[in-house]
Amino acid sequence: MRKFIAYIVQGASKMILSAIENLNTVNTKKEDRKMIKLFDAFVIVVSLTLVLGWMLPSAASAEGGTCYLKADRDVYLKVYNFDNHGNRGGILWQGRLNKGKIIILNSPNGLFSYEYNDQPDEDQPFESSEQRMCNSNETIGVP
Repeated sequence: MRKFIAYIVQGASKMILSAIENLNTVNTKKEDRKMIKLFDAFVIVVSLTLVLGWMLPSAASAEGGTCYLKADRDVYLKVYNFDNHGNRGGILWQGRLNKGKIIILNSPNGLFSYEYNDQPDEDQPFESSEQRMCNSNETIGVP
């Protein structure tokens, strides 16, 4: 996917640079041609930034497992990673998540679970969730 994007960006860059070079044949003032070249270069940079910003993160997140956790109420969370064999790994994220707030979760294998305390201001035992999938940038509600 990245090679395809690079190929498209390279082709678009060549077309735009060729159009800029053709501006020299137009009967305009030297200062105006410089301003046009600067503006066109700015447009190229902005366009490439937008294309790469939209395309590359989405391809990377689909491979790594990115999702959002949204709190339905104030809660204290411990989010754990899981490997491909279903073994619980280390903590991916830990902390208080207030009602309506969202965190971005990047799970290397796309699998996670969490423990939660739905009374974060009191010392209570944690309750556990089942193993979940984290992919496609979906939003997952937590209690």
